[in-house]
Order: sequence, then structure tokens, then C-alpha cells
Amino acid sequence: MLNEWTERALDGFIGQNALEHVAYGNSPVDMYIARAAYLDGANFTIESAEYGAVKPEGVDAAPYAEFIMNGYFNETDMAEKPDGDFIALNFLDDDMRLEFFFAPGGYARVVSGDDETLYQAAWTDDDVSYAEAVQGWYYAAAEMSGLKSPDEGLSAYYGLWHEKIAGRGEVSMESSLAPGKVKIQASWPNSAIETVSWNMTAALDGEGRLVYENGQREVRVFDGEGNDYTSDEGSDESGAFYLDSAGELRWHDDRSETDDDSAFLRAD
Repeated sequence: MLNEWTERALDGFIGQNALEHVAYGNSPVDMYIARAAYLDGANFTIESAEYGAVKPEGVDAAPYAEFIMNGYFNETDMAEKPDGDFIALNFLDDDMRLEFFFAPGGYARVVSGDDETLYQAAWTDDDVSYAEAVQGWYYAAAEMSGLKSPDEGLSAYYGLWHEKIAGRGEVSMESSLAPGKVKIQASWPNSAIETVSWNMTAALDGEGRLVYENGQREVRVFDGEGNDYTSDEGSDESGAFYLDSAGELRWHDDRSETDDDSAFLRAD
């Protein structure tokens, strides 16, 4: 009875105060990431061979930490430890280090003194790995401390773009948690009652194009009473965005049956 009352009271408190209910795991990975993000004066560095140990002072850690904690890390067999590079958070007062592996699988190792424990995320993202999120955190700190220059190749794409001819379609681009990647949202009304939307994460290729795979596409249909439903969706969209000689954004959708790539003009 007490548990049932507590659950009702919690739901009521959340609703009355316009809050959002979130829940994360309680593994050492989750607890130390939360400490790094939210504990004032947490004494830690992020370490990689690229720039050495960097103190991420002044960096908003919440987006990186909350993405990582969404993984729900569970202890697993050390025999599963992947080979290859990792990036580490080193907690200087606790003799504790978190190592996030770039290899697939969402693995993280906790090293405390001579003890090592391997954890694996229960959920992984197809576009951004947890090691990449830590690396994005690391790069933000390195830029703030003057060790790294901003990535100018990506900033040219950031912002809101409107389709050139009729202004119907819209593309929004912003920085991703992962270095070298851009988060993209797009929408295009097919008619007064049907809209197509896309969500994708793209990365720069050697030609300066933003190439994406595994994009999410959804077609929504609206009726005359304001209701809507999904009539079609896909998760294997691919294509590329690039800037032409006039500075216009071009979108090449691999599904398109035309040879002309859609043109967009900057809206902001």
C-alpha cells in the first residue's frame, strides 16, 4: 500500500510541477558519469593520447552525460573486453578510471586500483557511440582550453535552411555529441494533409559532403479533425548534403528518382 501511494504521489508531483520523469542505471559507470556532470568541484580529467589529460571546466556536461547514462550499463564477463582504442575519465581523488571503448558493443571498463570490471550498455545508438560522446566532451574541453581549434568544416552547415523554389521544405542542422558529425532534421509537405520528416546523423567525407546512412523517415497523414497517423516509415535512408559554389545547400537523397538535387537557402 505504501509503494502504491508513493507511486501515485510521485506521478502527481511530476504532473503538478510540469516535470519529466527520467531514470538511469546505478552501475559505477552511471554514478561516476553523473558525478562528473553534476557534482560541483568534481576532480576529474578526460584523457586521450590526442591532447593528453584535459580538465573539462566550463563545458556543459549534461548533454554528454545524459546520453551516456541512457545506456544502462550492466556488468559483464571480462573475457568480452574488446581490443582497440578507448577514451578515459580519470577521477583523481578516488583512484578510479572509466574507459569507454570505440569498438562496437557499448563496452566500458571501470578500473579501481588493481581491480577491473567490464560493463556493457543495454542500449546502443546506431549513429553515435558512448566513446564518441565522451570524445565530443573531450574535444569541447580541448577547444575551451585552447588545445584544439574549432572544426570550421562543420560550422558552415549549422542552422536552418529553407527549400529554394517554394520554401516548403526545411532542413535544420546542429552539432552532434560525436566529433565530426551533424544532427539533421528535415520536413517536407507532400500536400495539405501529408508531411514527410527525416531524422539522421551525418559525417563529413573526404570531399566535404555530409553523408548519412540509417536515416529515419516518417510519413504522417492528417485528417480534417486535426488527427494524424503514420502511413509509412523507414530506417535505412541514405544520401548526402553538400554546399555548391553559390553557397546553397544541396540534398542528394539516394531514394530520389530525379537527377536534380534539392536546393536550400539559409533562413537564419
